[in-house]
Amino acid sequence: MLVSAGGIERGVALPGVFAQDTDALLRVRTDKPVAGSAQTVMLVTRRVSGGDFTALSPEAAAPGLTHDPKVWYWVRAQTAGANPSTIRIKAWRDGEPEPAGWQYAVADSEAILQGPGGAGLKSYLAANTTNAPVTFAFDDYVLRGIGG
Repeated sequence: MLVSAGGIERGVALPGVFAQDTDALLRVRTDKPVAGSAQTVMLVTRRVSGGDFTALSPEAAAPGLTHDPKVWYWVRAQTAGANPSTIRIKAWRDGEPEPAGWQYAVADSEAILQGPGGAGLKSYLAANTTNAPVTFAFDDYVLRGIGG
C-alpha cells in the first residue's frame, strides 16, 4: 500500500465482512524509516460508522519495540462485546514469540460503536513526514470470528 505524501491515509476494506467479535492477525513492514513524524498502521476490526473515526484513548507504543524499516512485525487485535466493547492489541517483531499478555486494552460504551461492523487495513503518514512516499507491506492477514 503506497502512501504518496504526509497527511495521506490509504485503506482497503474486506467486502462482505460484517462481524461483532473478531480476532485479527497480520504481519506488516514499511520500506523506509520514520522521518519527520509517524507511520501508522490501522487494523480495522469493527468499522461501524460511515467512515468517521472515534479515538477511544490516546495512541500507545508497543513496549520494547522500535521501528526498523524492511523488518516484519506481527500485530494482533481482538474486538469483542457490547456495552462495553473491548479492544485488545499486541505487537511483536517477526521471529520472536507472541507476547502472552495484551499490551493495550480499552473499553467503550458509546452507542454507535456497539454493533457489528466491517474489517480492513489502513496506513497513514503524518503531515510532517519528510521521506514520502512510503510503502506499507501486509502479509499473512487472518480475520476470525470469536465467541458464541
